[in-house]
Amino acid sequence: MKRFQTRGTPEMAIIDQQGIIRLQKFGSFSPVMGEQLIDRLLAEGA
Repeated sequence: MKRFQTRGTPEMAIIDQQGIIRLQKFGSFSPVMGEQLIDRLLAEGA
């Protein structure tokens, strides 16, 4: 948990291929938000 500075569950983190945290959301979240970010990262080639 220390490595990615997580706080507990539920928590969602999206980490790119370089190991950079692109999204860290604690608590409830919209799956659509995560999907949109993943789609954008894939389009960027990140």
